[in-house]
This record gives sequence, structure tokens and C-alpha cells, in this order.
Amino acid sequence: MADVDDLISIRATVDCPGGGRLVTLGAPGVTIDPRGEIWVDPEGIDETLAALSACGAGLFLFLARDRDCPPGFRALLRRRVRQRGIAFAALPIDDFSAPGAAWMQAWGRLEGRVSALLTGDRAIALCCSYGAGRSGMVAAHILNARGLSVEEALSTVRRAFPESVESPLQEAWLHNQNNDRADPRQSIGKGKA
Repeated sequence: MADVDDLISIRATVDCPGGGRLVTLGAPGVTIDPRGEIWVDPEGIDETLAALSACGAGLFLFLARDRDCPPGFRALLRRRVRQRGIAFAALPIDDFSAPGAAWMQAWGRLEGRVSALLTGDRAIALCCSYGAGRSGMVAAHILNARGLSVEEALSTVRRAFPESVESPLQEAWLHNQNNDRADPRQSIGKGKA
């Protein structure tokens, strides 16, 4: 039997200005064996979701593409997350990439809910394949929207998990999003100011 800590795919937990926490994580239970074959360990899903429940997760945001995971994984994960009483949403982003216009439109519909959960001192789980690039980028985006500068947001997520925000494209996207706001502190839960 594996050590429970080895089964939990949480990479970092970051406190947000104004309350709540962001939790970055890799796909729970997804394992690659020494031959390079990918499979799902149900115990890894259970242990990770138990840890998310314990930290007060109110929303699980799945950022990976279906092709990044075993077949049927998103449906299985959605079912298991909801069984834990955590809301589930999928806003996929290509690996090492940044969100496009359609993602931003979908995010605009979800941003108020994210802000309300954080203000209520809940946690938001941000999940991609490994829990670094896309998860870290969205965590930094939320921190920026809640008042940190882009550099402060990047520093915060990287202090918690140094591999966060993996590509120059992701960093550039964060800076471009910030440049679209007159004052990032004005956008908490309200879309762009």
C-alpha cells in the first residue's frame, strides 16, 4: 500500500487576499507506470478529494483537456467530485498554453461564483494534468483579480510550488490580462473593470 501523501496530487495551497484559498493540483489518481502507460488509481482520487473536502473546497475547476487524461476520466472525476459535495466545472486549456477568447467568456460566467466562494472563506481547486502550468496560471490570474500585481501573484504561486506557470506564453497572458484593467483591485468578482 502506498503512503497517503504519495496518493494526493495537491501541489500548493495559497491564501487569497480577502479570504479563501486556491489549491493547485494534478489530475487526481492519474498515474504513469514505468512503461509509460497511463492509468487511474481510485485510491488516489479518493485521498485527493478527501484532502480537498478537508480544506473547504467549494469548486473543482478542471483545466486539462480530455486528451491529457485516460478515456472517460473527466466524467469519472466529475461524478466523484460531486459525491463529495463539491461543485465541478471544466474550462479546458491546451497544455503549456494560455486561455483564448472563448475561455475568457466562460470564465466571465464563473468568476462571480469563484469570488463569492473565496469571500466566504472557501477553497477553489484548480486542476490540470500535473498541477503547475495551467493551474498556476489561473491561480495567479485570480490573485491578480483580487488585488495582487501580476508579479506578486506569480511570486506567490511560485513560492508555494516553484514549477507554477510553466511557459512564457502563460506569463505573457497574465500580463496582458492585467493590462486590460484600469485597476485589478476593481475586478473582484465583476469581470473586467
